[in-house]
Amino acid sequence: MRFSIIQLAAVVTLPLLAMAAADPARASTDPQLRQLLKEAIESDSGFEDRFDAQVWLLDMSRRLEKFIEEPKMRIELLKLIHYEARRVGIEPELVLAVIEVESRFDEFAISVAGARGLMQIMPFWLNEIGISDQNLFKIRTNLR
Repeated sequence: MRFSIIQLAAVVTLPLLAMAAADPARASTDPQLRQLLKEAIESDSGFEDRFDAQVWLLDMSRRLEKFIEEPKMRIELLKLIHYEARRVGIEPELVLAVIEVESRFDEFAISVAGARGLMQIMPFWLNEIGISDQNLFKIRTNLR
C-alpha cells in the first residue's frame, strides 16, 4: 500500500495539532512558530525538501525550548546547525548533541580550560586553521 505525501503529512501533523489543542500554552505560540518555520523552510538551509525541513525544524525546535526560549532564535540556530553539518557531511543531530553536552546551548560559554562558545572550541584552533581574526563567540564561526 502506497501513501501519498499528503496522507503522510496528515499522519505526522495530526498528533501535533491534537497536542496544541490539548495544551493552551503551546497553542498560543504556534502561530509565531508556524511563521518562523515557513520562513526557515523557504530559505536555503540544506534541506532536501520542504516536508523534511518542516518536520525536522518543528521537532528540534520543541526539543530546544528548555534551552532557548525565543522561537526565532531557536529556528535560526537550527537552520545554521543543519546547514553547517550537512555542508561537511555529518548529521545535524550529532552537532546538537555535542552542543548540549559542551555548553547547554550557551553561545558565550567559557570552560575552565578556555574553550569557547556553543561547541567549546579551543582558541588555538583559529590559528591552526588560519582564521586567527575570527571570534569563537560568533555562532557561525564556532560551528564551522
